[in-house]
Amino acid sequence: MANVLSVLEKASDEDIRNQVATLEVVTIGNIMSTEGKEALNKAAGVVNSIGRFFGAKNRLVDDLKPKSIEEQIKDKLEEHAYDSRIALDMNLRKLLAERLSLRDNPSDERIAKELVNRAARHMDIDEVLAPAEKIDAVFQRYMERLEKQMREAFDKADEATKEKFKKRIRASLDAMTEEQREEVRQALKTDEVTVETVLKVMRTTGITGVMAVAGSTFGAYLFLSVIIHGVFTTLLGVTVPFAVYSGAASALSVITGPVGWAALGIFGLWQYMRGSSKVDGEIFCQLIFTARFLYKKRFAPEDEDLPNWIVGRDEETKKEIAESDASYKVREENLQKAQYALEEAERKLREAQKNEEAVKAELEAQRKYIADIQEQVDNYDRIRKENEARLGVLEGQLAAAASEEKKSALTINKLKRDVAKQREKIVQLKEVHEANLETLQNAPRKETEISELIAQAEAESMKEMKAALDADGTYADYKESRDEERFRRKDKFKSGLEAWIEQEYGGNTCELDDVLLNQLAMSNNEHNKAVLKAMKQVLDADAPKDLGDKVRGESLRLPIKGTGMFLVYEVEAGGKLNFLKFTDGDSLAELDKEKEERRKLENAISQMKEEMDAAMRKIAEQSDNKIIRDRQIRDWFDRALNETQKELDILSPWMRDYVVNEKFYKKIERLLENGVVVKILYGIKERSKGKGIDSETKDVATMLEERFSKYRNFHIEETNSHGKMLLCDNRFYLMTSYNFLSFAGNYNQAYTRGETGICSENERNIEELREEYFMF
Repeated sequence: MANVLSVLEKASDEDIRNQVATLEVVTIGNIMSTEGKEALNKAAGVVNSIGRFFGAKNRLVDDLKPKSIEEQIKDKLEEHAYDSRIALDMNLRKLLAERLSLRDNPSDERIAKELVNRAARHMDIDEVLAPAEKIDAVFQRYMERLEKQMREAFDKADEATKEKFKKRIRASLDAMTEEQREEVRQALKTDEVTVETVLKVMRTTGITGVMAVAGSTFGAYLFLSVIIHGVFTTLLGVTVPFAVYSGAASALSVITGPVGWAALGIFGLWQYMRGSSKVDGEIFCQLIFTARFLYKKRFAPEDEDLPNWIVGRDEETKKEIAESDASYKVREENLQKAQYALEEAERKLREAQKNEEAVKAELEAQRKYIADIQEQVDNYDRIRKENEARLGVLEGQLAAAASEEKKSALTINKLKRDVAKQREKIVQLKEVHEANLETLQNAPRKETEISELIAQAEAESMKEMKAALDADGTYADYKESRDEERFRRKDKFKSGLEAWIEQEYGGNTCELDDVLLNQLAMSNNEHNKAVLKAMKQVLDADAPKDLGDKVRGESLRLPIKGTGMFLVYEVEAGGKLNFLKFTDGDSLAELDKEKEERRKLENAISQMKEEMDAAMRKIAEQSDNKIIRDRQIRDWFDRALNETQKELDILSPWMRDYVVNEKFYKKIERLLENGVVVKILYGIKERSKGKGIDSETKDVATMLEERFSKYRNFHIEETNSHGKMLLCDNRFYLMTSYNFLSFAGNYNQAYTRGETGICSENERNIEELREEYFMF
């Protein structure tokens, strides 16, 4: 994207000379001084008139004869009449830097950026817009104001002035070539371009209406030139070029009131600063308007600026885009439904298993209870005899006490109570015994009922487990389908963007981060068009780092129109562009963390790969081993799953459900049904965090155990190893960096990480490895 100053280089020498003269003359201080002198000059005239009335022969006060702002601009134009274009351009940049309060010899990009920001603030343009969007918005607002001025001027003009205006318009139209007239006809949507057509459009549709309908077409700008030339040279009676005078005139109209107050001595500092800001804002806006008019198209990219595969100019491409968006949306929705169904199935499975455990616990409690009852029944005769003997003793003591005259009534009464209690105890013991006998009699029936409940609970658990496994398989299939579509879209965006950037910006070096590509793959086309427009602004810019706001380090962000999000990118010292991601956050802390982790991981992988390659080369030199890499490793792994006849041994630290999925289960189950022994050794302790094996690996191990629990030839154990190994019968073994059960190894994707390993048919090594690792 060209900046404002670079576009102004297309302006004529006269236009730049006028811009310089305006910047030199139209300041709040000079306006105040000029208006003040005018006021004093009027006062001097009044004083001299009064003096003449009282008979004074000479002037009491000399006239100041101040020059108007327009006259001062003309003087400056004469002063710069013979300046070279280079001198005028340098003067323009110097004056702008001063007005913008920029120091230290600012670059053109810095001047242009601040100029746009200041003009946008003056027009109350949303600060969040990108610089290119601010330019277009300022142009639109400024043009709306010009249109209002033109209509008011035309309505107030007398018939002679209006006729003169029509002649000017007619002269402008007559001066056009036939090609230009055709451009205007298309812009105005009319069959004939006449003065009457122009007047009608000016009074009804208006300039902004034409620009809105016709867009950034040459005809629209021709029409705008005709109207403005006619208005400013006839209706307003101005000879200074429209772009300059419109700013100066507007500025003067804004501060006419306050300047009058200044002459009266009641213009405070606040009004001065406010007036200065308005004057500067008007001049900045007229510069933006001029640049945008000269550029003859929108600064912010439009759909036609983007490649066909994202815009869809033909019906076939549109259909392809719509189908791609719809396909991904359906797959994403299916995956979400499958995930919900899986979560629901797992919830029901947990409930069923919990119910099963509860019923089994009830049976265990029943059996313990019956055992206690049986013990009480077995001891009943002994306890009864003990209690009856105790009763006999108490009755003997009572009879003896009653026969002895010396015994007190108190003693006798106590013995009577003890006898009564003992008899009651014997009765209660008998009642309990009878109840226990009844309980024992009903125990088999009760246990049968509980056993039936257990059988139902187990059946329900098995049913829910099957549903959960089916749901998991469905989820895995949908996830694989969704991921395949995402990878396809990601590859399309990657290749499409690289081709587009190479074609349009062959000299630019550019990097597209995986995060950005993944986000594009997950978004719909309308959103992605907005992202590409933001990318185009960065690519078009002479100094792309001046477009965005620096938020951390060398990272910058640029608003993505209509999304509320920002495009995050970096510009390296050599000018290389790195498009990182788009985000709705104000901070890049998360991105910086991701980048640092990725850098460390890449360094670790690179170092590990170098060490492993060296080790593999050494091993290969000493034996009949061969080095295998990437897709080769995956092919050998698949071969083992399909061809093992006696024993398959796998050592993998981590396990993930997108690898150990339904397809993997079916292959393992086929081996087990054919009598093949399958052994899996998994697990690694995370020393840095002090934690055990990660929960996802644990979950997969549990699922494997449950899935193949009925096969005696399936074995799985937990260990603590970072090794990755596979033994296929006594035919071959693999030792590699490849995580067999946690890395999908989709080498159809260009970005898939590299892996290295060795493959050997050395039977002695196979036997030693199996004896050392897989004797369980």
